[in-house]
Amino acid sequence: MSETPNTPSSTNPQPDRPVTTRFGTPEGRAQLARADIILVSDPVQQTRSVLYGRETLEEIVRSGTSRDAVVVTIQLDSATEELDELETLIREIKGRSSFRPADLFPKFVIDTASFGSHPDLLGPVRHALDELRNQHRTLLPRVQLRFYYSVQAAGFTTAHEELRLAAERANEPNGYLVPLLTLGHLIYNRLPADLIKPTRCLDIVHGLGPLERNIGVRCRSLLVRSTPRGPAYYSRRMPRMRFGADRQERLVAFSEHALERICERTVYNWRDFGGNGDAFAFLDNCVYFEDCTDARGEPSFVVYNSCVPHFASWAYARHVLGQLAPLGGDARANIARASTDHPLYYRVGYCPVSFHGDLALATTLLIPGMNLRRGTPEGRLIENCGLPPTEVARMKAQVETQLSKKALTDSDDYSLIKWFHENGVPQVVTIEREVFKYD
Repeated sequence: MSETPNTPSSTNPQPDRPVTTRFGTPEGRAQLARADIILVSDPVQQTRSVLYGRETLEEIVRSGTSRDAVVVTIQLDSATEELDELETLIREIKGRSSFRPADLFPKFVIDTASFGSHPDLLGPVRHALDELRNQHRTLLPRVQLRFYYSVQAAGFTTAHEELRLAAERANEPNGYLVPLLTLGHLIYNRLPADLIKPTRCLDIVHGLGPLERNIGVRCRSLLVRSTPRGPAYYSRRMPRMRFGADRQERLVAFSEHALERICERTVYNWRDFGGNGDAFAFLDNCVYFEDCTDARGEPSFVVYNSCVPHFASWAYARHVLGQLAPLGGDARANIARASTDHPLYYRVGYCPVSFHGDLALATTLLIPGMNLRRGTPEGRLIENCGLPPTEVARMKAQVETQLSKKALTDSDDYSLIKWFHENGVPQVVTIEREVFKYD
């Protein structure tokens, strides 16, 4: 803790005796009491924060005239509780504080054009970002504060390298994802629940061009057309397929209800930040749907999803095929290897469709075992299996209690899916064509 001139050369400090390095001591409190301007200097980030006397400092800079001012500069790590303790002490001694936590945090840069079709979302997102930036010190763990302060001070490249090295030392190869997910969860937790939809998601972008020291936020959304049955949502990949004997290729599209059902069956919680991103990535990048018109007796297609090591979806491969997750290397290497060497896919369910010109609009999702409308092959398998009525009733009840990915994952009971697989309706398969297309 020292009394020094501030950065502006026109600020003249009052001379004083040598000072203590502990701001909580009687001598330190006395120095704070005498100060016209109190600064915090972070020697690691090489940043300065104004904790008291902001108006005085701004007046000196604005006027360009010299005036005497007692400037106290305190060196400390701004990502620790010491900064909060110092600010509390300044409020006690001075009656107020000039500290603005948002000054330490990177600015949010909103891609407003990406919200062009979603004006209902832009306002709440702005409010959530403002609140998060102003309150971040009470919301983020200290290690994440240090990461974002480093982004603000030195840029994303430097901050990411520091975090990567720290994550390696902690044997956490995906350490960068942790602050990203935390930030995303904090944003989503501040949005009204009815604004989180399967048709769109928010992205947080770091380190690209002008975002080297800022954080970008954008909205991605599915394309949409109007139909007599309501909006039809579809991927920018424009996936097309034929149904049964119909020779016309149709664009695969979904009602919002069908999208919600698919999200519920493919993602543990599609309404949080990570889940919404995963669900949207599935819907936006899936380019293969399997015709099952003959099997169901009405125009329909099968939806598949990837079995990915280190994720809940791998439980399908483990329980149904007895497939162990790959060992060795880090999680990223295992995922990449499993996705390219021998990719596996599980049967999500069946989508009945209605035709509207060149659109095939999926109206709902029937999970394996359901018997609504014209049912599913698995549902007919249960009905015709010849097992005692009590066992048939148990199977039907199990279908109804495992409608969502969350329910299935929490139960960790894939016995019925395995039974379907072993009795003629494959549930985990290899597909000799591109199922998902990624940029």
